[in-house]
Amino acid sequence: MNALKLKKLAASMDSSQSKGAHGKKKRISVEVPSTDDGDSDDESSNSFMHEVIEMPPGRIRRSPLQHTTSEAQLAAIPPMSRPEEDSPIPPNPQADAQIGGTSGGTVASTNTRTRGPTRGIGVQRLFDKDGKLPVPIPQEFRKPVGKNASKCVNQIGVQVRQNMPNIGVRKWKKVADSIKQPMYQCVEDKFDLQGDSVDVNKSLNTKFANSLRQHVYRLHTKYKKAKLTHGDEYVRNHPPENVTAENWIELIDKKWTDSDFKELSLKNKKNRNENPDKNKHRVGSKSLAVRVHEGMEENDGQLPKATVIYRETHYDPKKKKWITSEAERNYEEMLRLEEEHLVDPDAIPLTPEEVSVRVLKPRSGYVKGLGIRPSSSLRTIASSGMSRDDVQRQIAEIKEAANSEIAELKEANKRHEEMTANILEFLRSQGFTTPFGSGGSSSSSYRGDGN
Repeated sequence: MNALKLKKLAASMDSSQSKGAHGKKKRISVEVPSTDDGDSDDESSNSFMHEVIEMPPGRIRRSPLQHTTSEAQLAAIPPMSRPEEDSPIPPNPQADAQIGGTSGGTVASTNTRTRGPTRGIGVQRLFDKDGKLPVPIPQEFRKPVGKNASKCVNQIGVQVRQNMPNIGVRKWKKVADSIKQPMYQCVEDKFDLQGDSVDVNKSLNTKFANSLRQHVYRLHTKYKKAKLTHGDEYVRNHPPENVTAENWIELIDKKWTDSDFKELSLKNKKNRNENPDKNKHRVGSKSLAVRVHEGMEENDGQLPKATVIYRETHYDPKKKKWITSEAERNYEEMLRLEEEHLVDPDAIPLTPEEVSVRVLKPRSGYVKGLGIRPSSSLRTIASSGMSRDDVQRQIAEIKEAANSEIAELKEANKRHEEMTANILEFLRSQGFTTPFGSGGSSSSSYRGDGN
């Protein structure tokens, strides 16, 4: 009898233990939901339950996520704070900031994230390591060249974006010297600008003017896109980064919505559309002046052939084609001129400057295709549009006219001498003596008969 009671008691304890284990497993699987979405939730839950079912009987295991959760603790949690299996995942504030705008109220952009504007961190690192970075500015280029040229230009852009108090100014020339000089000094503090002071100053002014124009152009592009997407009221109240609200409103009201500005923009757009291939090239981040300067260093200081430079900047070797049909025609015309000029063995070879002027047309103060200033011998040609043959022909005509004039002067002098001799002869025949005649003296004077 006692044995039978003991057997029933043991069976009851085993049954109670098994039910308690399964109850805990079922309760915990509900109160710790998966963070995955869709079908992965079911797959995760089923695999967990499958693992629980396959546990050996009589052994209770707790999940690592369950060991701190007790029934008393669960009861103490308010109903609204308990996690539920189908509750939505809270939004990511950082993701919202990237889509809807930044903390500073900048205009939103839903495009793929790209590299931001240069901040000069790399330049500062190089400056801390090696001191001032050398940047030559040769007279023939009047532009930064060498390996640090792009860094110098980028630093100029940093100064414009960060330190211009009023970016709505019409031109860089209108900026006060009290604003320009500190920005110039910031550039000169990090770069050793090598060259004549006149060339250095003009180069800095040109680069700062270009950077200001490009900065305003990019802001205008952002303004148009944001206005199209969000409307005028939104874009007015969300200035881009590093632009004050005052400057932003001034750009909108006094420049971009101005009737004269709109009219000029439409004209420029029309001109670009009429000849979209006019100024295309594949120079990239390395400017034309830097490329030509490198070619000069490899060519004993002489300019590379115009055809070589033009092909490098207008032909894509990967795609094996010219970037435009006009570029291909210009290149073929350059080759034709060089070959045609060398037919005459006595002819002087055309210089790269002359080839550029004849094919790409002259431009005041700049040689197209080479990125240099015109030499003194080419300035007259460039300003008038004459070729080398035209100049030589003009020189020959001038020499011929001068020789003809000299011959006429000699002939006139000869006639004058003959006339003078006849007059003197007549005076002598009349009894006059002159200081020019033979036997006369410089102190005597002519006199007539009876005097």
